[in-house]
Amino acid sequence: MSAEVKTMEEREETSVELSSFIASVITAAMQRVDVTQRELAEQTGITQSYISQICSGKKIPTLEKLEKMSRILGISLRDFFPEDTMRAEDTPFTMLTRNEILLIQFYRSMGKKQQKLIFDLAVATITRDSA
Repeated sequence: MSAEVKTMEEREETSVELSSFIASVITAAMQRVDVTQRELAEQTGITQSYISQICSGKKIPTLEKLEKMSRILGISLRDFFPEDTMRAEDTPFTMLTRNEILLIQFYRSMGKKQQKLIFDLAVATITRDSA
């Protein structure tokens, strides 16, 4: 019985992590394109109440709703799903701050040359600071 309860707890924890992540992606994109929840609701046909629940991490939207929102917000569906590379094995995903998530998203939206420049700058800064 305890293994079954643990599995349910793990599912709930994963669901909370995903809903929080999706909420942060949507909220950041809304701020970037200067769209309110009301405007997003009007443009997608999704109720404002439901969008509010998504933005607060209380609901996980369907793929259809994510697609509608992504079109309006100018983001990819891939942006809604955290990848394994975003978390170290020994660090729970929930340990990432909103700024860290945004930084990862901005990095992923860059071209390869821009990513290399940013990466080289980070390595140089870390190397210099630790010397």
